[in-house]
Amino acid sequence: MRVYFQMLDSLLASETLPPEYSGRMQQVLCNDCSKTGFARFHFAYHACPHCRSYNTRVI
Repeated sequence: MRVYFQMLDSLLASETLPPEYSGRMQQVLCNDCSKTGFARFHFAYHACPHCRSYNTRVI
């Protein structure tokens, strides 16, 4: 999964969000480490700030 998560990191780094979304954060729950935290807004992908997994959901 690490390679897949690195690919997602690269994808997100290359995308530019509209200005109204660029500074937004969303609270997420990680399904891998069971911790909550805040991740940068994206329409589909949110990385856990603790373990960097993308197996998260917005809460």
